[in-house]
Amino acid sequence: MSWKIHDGQVDAFKSLAAEATALVEQNEPNMLGYQWYMNADQTECTLIEQYPSA
Repeated sequence: MSWKIHDGQVDAFKSLAAEATALVEQNEPNMLGYQWYMNADQTECTLIEQYPSA
């Protein structure tokens, strides 16, 4: 999944991403990986999820 981040919204996005990560860690014990990658100018972010069945 990928998102475009609007000007002035990087901190809000990072906060929501941290909340989402915490929820996934609590509720998806079989998840192998859940990684956020942000481009250098912090205008786009990609989430990579890894499951045992994938």
